[in-house]
Amino acid sequence: MADDWAGFGKESRHIIGISTNFHILPMRFRSALAAALAPFVCLALALILVAALSYPLVRLSAGTLGITAILSRGTLLLLFAGLILGARRLGIGWRSVGFPASYAVFVRQIGIGLGLGLVMLGLHVAVIMALDIRVFSEIQAARHPSIPVLLLKHVGVALLLATSEELLFRGLTFAILAKFVGPAHVIAITSFYYTLPHFLRSRLKLGESELNWDSGFTVLADAVGNGITEADFSSFLALLCAGVFLGCMRARTVQGLGYCIGIHAGWVFVIKTCKSFTHDGNAGPFGVLVGSYDAIIGYLSAGWISACTLLFLFATRSGTNVR
Repeated sequence: MADDWAGFGKESRHIIGISTNFHILPMRFRSALAAALAPFVCLALALILVAALSYPLVRLSAGTLGITAILSRGTLLLLFAGLILGARRLGIGWRSVGFPASYAVFVRQIGIGLGLGLVMLGLHVAVIMALDIRVFSEIQAARHPSIPVLLLKHVGVALLLATSEELLFRGLTFAILAKFVGPAHVIAITSFYYTLPHFLRSRLKLGESELNWDSGFTVLADAVGNGITEADFSSFLALLCAGVFLGCMRARTVQGLGYCIGIHAGWVFVIKTCKSFTHDGNAGPFGVLVGSYDAIIGYLSAGWISACTLLFLFATRSGTNVR
């Protein structure tokens, strides 16, 4: 990975033998198109393979794992394995993936990012609660006998989820794509593929007697169908903007994957905590500010995160990376 924003783009163009000459623009377009389609092909192949293997895996697990769990976890593991092998073939080390030289620096990055993520989405939640879009519920609060234990659980889940997703998207995928295209393309591509899986959710609950060799494909088709028919644009936009912010953070920092993990974890913690203590208030005309994905993110969070992205880019406009 190059040391600065300009160098990042120059290095990737040098690797694939592309100059800035206008006459070879089609070659650059083909490179960008190939980079954009490659993750889709990898994701599709992984989903198909895991769907084909899901039935025997369910039987081998003696029913402890469901089809949906196998599809999601199996696909994630397969993608990680493929990306790690691809990174090794390209000579990409852990430093290029985004890890700093020292473990202490990595932990410090996560801590700083966590605080930033809590502030960013915490302010957003404060606004939607002030507008009665989300309303505090004593009934929901009473369901949690130990709030400290609940919050610790949310922290653990948030860190686990953020680590896996950031290592996948802003880590391995980011580093591999940076070998072939410039930073703007890398940020756009990783942001889109970060957003897409959030809407692949199946509601099918297949009983033991209903399971057969094509059950994995049945659940996969249901998830894809729901993603196409029920995807909410405002939620999609909010997640896309979040991906762009994290991508910019990754591109403008020196081995700064820890910042991305921390920020992402902070967002997840706020959302989970908000959902545990509030309910959808359906606040009249203000309800349009949040989407149907979780009734927390939407147009308002998209605008807020976009503003934070512009502020961050302005603050680092000199090209000096944040350490």
